[in-house]
Amino acid sequence: MAIKMLLESPIKDQMHVDFLSTNVRKDNAAKGKVGFGMALAFFHFFSRLIVCLIKKRPHVVYYFVTATRVGWLGRDVWCIAISRLFGAQVVTHMRAGHFRHRLESAGWLEKALIKWACHRVRWSLVQAPSLRDQFEGLAPDDRIAVVPNMIDIGRYKPDIPEDYTPGRILFLGHLSVAKGYCEVLKIIPKIAEKYPAVKFEFAGAKLKAERNVMHVQTTGKSLPDEDPEECFKENIQSKFEGNYAYLGVLDESEKMAALQACDFLILPSFSEGFSMAILEAMAMGKPVVCAGVGAMRDFVNTGVNGEVFAPGDTKALEQGVLSLLDDKKYRTEIANHNAGYVAENFSQAVVADKLARLFKDAIS
Repeated sequence: MAIKMLLESPIKDQMHVDFLSTNVRKDNAAKGKVGFGMALAFFHFFSRLIVCLIKKRPHVVYYFVTATRVGWLGRDVWCIAISRLFGAQVVTHMRAGHFRHRLESAGWLEKALIKWACHRVRWSLVQAPSLRDQFEGLAPDDRIAVVPNMIDIGRYKPDIPEDYTPGRILFLGHLSVAKGYCEVLKIIPKIAEKYPAVKFEFAGAKLKAERNVMHVQTTGKSLPDEDPEECFKENIQSKFEGNYAYLGVLDESEKMAALQACDFLILPSFSEGFSMAILEAMAMGKPVVCAGVGAMRDFVNTGVNGEVFAPGDTKALEQGVLSLLDDKKYRTEIANHNAGYVAENFSQAVVADKLARLFKDAIS
């Protein structure tokens, strides 16, 4: 999605951009697993990369690096090295917030290889000032820059009724411990006691086990040891199922409809880069209730864009939801602010211009 928006952005008026897909393993369950599939993906991607470098002779290779050690050692280090070997400058973009915690358990040789690769990169990009620490000690400080997510604001039409009946709260993301799914389940009984007609709608794939995010981003502590299915049985099943709806995995049009219909978005993640769900909701003029992790620490503020709280603080999450449900005027003021805020700071034109300046710097 991020690359699609970049290719459709005004950057195409400033420079020629070719696209080479790195997504050679379509099954999410297979990604990150060491084995024959990884070896096949390795040769598939790098053979196409080398052909592209020979035929296109690009000045810059712009590349999304992974947040796992396996990804760095199996692909990222090699992509950077090969691109530099063929004379291209490299600009990498880290689009997650848990890389630093994953790196801490790496051996000295792994860290040395990753650091070697980072020093061959012209610009190491992160999505927010609070995420600069992802490259701390790896890339030179003066070559770390902030480029947030962009969004096609023309596709998101704010609909902000002055009078509405509180009732639909949307969770958009993996139904997993890391995304805070269990935290939402825990507050539904309390919210439903005050607002019996409230409906929490969940859209995304159900994940029983975590494979990437293992730590709370802000503290470094391990994620809560919880089973989402057991949490559902304990808090919702047979008692509050009328306040719960699972929408499944939505396609683009279904997602847009769910965002349009909700009163506000809730996402109490324990770790994030820059949540596109948060950005999309705000672009549509929706308040957000989210944990202060990743880019949300920099770009989402309580009383301005919604309600922000410390990850894992279930009481604060509950209070944030009630603050928006209790006060229609407060909710409407935030909704009116958010659409303009996103258009001013995260449009394709604004973010693509930042990228173009960095690419031109790399070329020069």
